[in-house]
Amino acid sequence: MVQVYICKTGAERPAGFTHRLVRHIAARYGGMDGERITIAGTPGGKPYIQDADSFHFNVSHSGDWVVCAVHTQPVGIDIEQVGRIDATLYREHLSAAEYYALQALPREEQQEHFYELWTLKESYMKQTGLGVQLAPSSFTIQATKTGYAVLQATGRPLTDIFFRQYDIAAGYKMAVCAIANKWGTPIWIGPADVTG
Repeated sequence: MVQVYICKTGAERPAGFTHRLVRHIAARYGGMDGERITIAGTPGGKPYIQDADSFHFNVSHSGDWVVCAVHTQPVGIDIEQVGRIDATLYREHLSAAEYYALQALPREEQQEHFYELWTLKESYMKQTGLGVQLAPSSFTIQATKTGYAVLQATGRPLTDIFFRQYDIAAGYKMAVCAIANKWGTPIWIGPADVTG
């Protein structure tokens, strides 16, 4: 089951808070010794806990929030605070199909839809372990009857990729990508609970 942890920290997060949060989650919910956890990174920049092959996590932060997704298989998460964005970036970060669909929306809906797409895309990029090495314009996120699908450049959908979106606060978009379609109820963690 994919588990999501949500922590409202305020914009002024203490240095090292994200690593302390991961250690807290791994110790409290993953049964690990939080003092002995070593967090490393893949060549693509995705963090992982050394010697914990069945504990995959991913973290994102924006504005007042830090979020973490955990699963036994690779997982990706992204949260973004919706803000003004230069519309010329739409073409740079979206596939052609996404860009044209966005342009068909009323102008007042485009910015929010862009952030929705962006969090879905970034959660997928992070789930793959490639992160920004995978060009966001090289694939398409497409709405389906049951959620969203990732379309390769060939137009074929990838199988066994699932998304979940969370509405945690006004002015924020958040998405999780996993190869499992079982989702736990989000666990809210207070910043005072994260020690170390």
